[in-house]
Amino acid sequence: MKVLVIGGGGREHAIIKKLRENPDIKEIFCSTGNAGINSIASSINIPWEKDEDLIQLIRYKKIDFVVIAPEAPSAGGFVDKLKLFEIPCFGVNKNAARLESSKAFSKELMTKNNILTGACKIYNFARENELGEYEVLEKDIENIKLFCKKMSYPLVIKADGLAAGKGVYIANDKCEIDDILNELLKLKSSASKLVIEEYLDGYEVSVFAFCDGNTILPTITSQDHKAIYEGGEGPNTGGMGAVAPINYVSDEMMNIITDKIFYPLLSAFQREHINYQGIIYAGIMIVDDQPYVLEFNVRFGDPETQVILPLLETDLFEIMQAISKKELHKIKLNWKNKSAACVVASSEGYPGSYKKCKVITGLDYPMTDDSYVIHAGTKVDANNNIVTDGGRVLNTVGIGDNLAEALNKAYNLMDKIHFEGKHFRKDIGKFSLNKEM
Repeated sequence: MKVLVIGGGGREHAIIKKLRENPDIKEIFCSTGNAGINSIASSINIPWEKDEDLIQLIRYKKIDFVVIAPEAPSAGGFVDKLKLFEIPCFGVNKNAARLESSKAFSKELMTKNNILTGACKIYNFARENELGEYEVLEKDIENIKLFCKKMSYPLVIKADGLAAGKGVYIANDKCEIDDILNELLKLKSSASKLVIEEYLDGYEVSVFAFCDGNTILPTITSQDHKAIYEGGEGPNTGGMGAVAPINYVSDEMMNIITDKIFYPLLSAFQREHINYQGIIYAGIMIVDDQPYVLEFNVRFGDPETQVILPLLETDLFEIMQAISKKELHKIKLNWKNKSAACVVASSEGYPGSYKKCKVITGLDYPMTDDSYVIHAGTKVDANNNIVTDGGRVLNTVGIGDNLAEALNKAYNLMDKIHFEGKHFRKDIGKFSLNKEM
């Protein structure tokens, strides 16, 4: 079997590493890759946006299966193109991708189908004028401000469309609304609508679920750390670390999440004629022992993937093939009785502007099956050095018999790796450790 993975970050490196465990896969390709991925897979330098060229190459190289890792190809209809050419794949079609590509659609679907989520209001916002500039109608601004004036704070304001993690703001008081609206206007078409919703105060967990449209199988829990600084301070990022499983999320709570979120979501797909074949990411806030959906994503989370997949005993490729064939009912998910931790090293300045091409040292430190590096934003330069090439540069992953052991391994490895301006949070998993004690 030949497999192509679309995407080139930490999530994709973790997926490819897991796929390599399947003995039937003889060759893995990746579009577009990074320094770590390119050491275990063949790079194809054709982005998914050039879909005709990429599909032509898939057919020429006789690639048997395509894995869609990021959200953009699904939202852009790449899966639909693959299916037109009868190319087997793992990933959701454009219609199903609305679950992430439109927060307004997602909230409306949840509300209509009694899926637990925060109360919200949806408003029209950014429009493109004749000059190609984005502007807001005065009446829309007035309606938004009037609504916000009546609400209690904090308040969550989200751009409707995909915004690469930059479309969610928390307003702590009315004085912040103007600045937030100005920032959202910069997102242009992604902010054609705004979703304004109540702030839920509890503890957040991530739960994935595999789905083939007929069957849905939730995974173990994980917890992401979004803020750039310790203690949840500073702006949000794509994720600065993750741990799994979250042992203080009881079996009873998982049953509630399954019964009140995932099963109703599957029923909603069937009622709305949404053919959902792929992975669902549910960001869940648990408030007073009740789970509420913050958001759904239509792909593996990053960096949650880096801690979920190492603990998965069931073959990942078999799961993906079963979903493609609508045979997920034949699969049983089995998990290792271990814990996993991931710590992210980022470039100085991230999530704002940052410099690239900083030489990374320490990657020759001995890696093991339970202590290793996942590459995110890296590349090989003209001098054959591995250098930084993104905001989130790399992840150190530790696997242990308990969370404390897993974290110790991840942080020990992080201490061996260096590049100019390296930043990482030193409190990944601290909340989980305290809850377990």
